[in-house]
Amino acid sequence: MIKKLPSAIDRLNPSPREDWSFTFLGGNLEREALPTYGADDRDLGEAASLELSVMPLAKAQVGDRLCIVSLRGNPHTIQHLHHMGFCPGAEVQIISRSLNGSVVVTIGDTRLGLGARMSQQVMVSTPL
Repeated sequence: MIKKLPSAIDRLNPSPREDWSFTFLGGNLEREALPTYGADDRDLGEAASLELSVMPLAKAQVGDRLCIVSLRGNPHTIQHLHHMGFCPGAEVQIISRSLNGSVVVTIGDTRLGLGARMSQQVMVSTPL
């Protein structure tokens, strides 16, 4: 019987986990996310009065549990984020974050990945 030798990828990740799967949101919507509609200083006024620190999701750290405050971007981007579960009031937890700001988060039982530009469009409060 021939024994298969582990590949370089197998050695880096010797026990792949099924629960590592997630949906990634990026691509063309990222390019469309540049204009900002829907979130300005007035939208953040209520959060500021509660002395919450509001920041883009891209600035969060791994392990942070945050509350979505608002979404920025063009109407199509905001609608797509809503359909993915990124809604004001929803709780997210940061699972992974790259240096450029791309993140993998959990919302409920769902894991989602956002590219750096898209994660800049999701405004969150300080850790819960």
